[in-house]
Amino acid sequence: MIPSKDGYFALYTNSDGRSVRSRPVIAWDDAGDALVVGSHGLKTAGSIAGFSGVTRHAVPLVAAVPGGGWFVDCTDEDGNSWTDRVVAWGIQADGTARPITTDPDGNTGDPTESVAKYRIYHSGDSGVDEGREWPAPAAPSP
Repeated sequence: MIPSKDGYFALYTNSDGRSVRSRPVIAWDDAGDALVVGSHGLKTAGSIAGFSGVTRHAVPLVAAVPGGGWFVDCTDEDGNSWTDRVVAWGIQADGTARPITTDPDGNTGDPTESVAKYRIYHSGDSGVDEGREWPAPAAPSP
């Protein structure tokens, strides 16, 4: 067994086929399979229902802040679309933020990791980004 120390995560799709959750990879077994914490110790990631792959988060998550009314529209490779509420923002060590959503079982994950495309917006937005007129910058003072 080789310890995992480089920010790898096993990704899982819930039975609804839309929600994505992740578990940190704790180690790699002798066959090279990812090991995650299961209900009775370490298990291979692929032995847990919904396993869809392994990804690497190169920058560690160091904090979380409330979602604040943000949503994410997701579309999978088959063209299925859905909207999830961002329950929190995961703040990474480099200062970037990742949206965190949850499924009905309370499992959390970044919905942008395994979808074909996504759009993040605030509930106060009209939802249309094209053609929005932004105020012109103020002229510099003489």
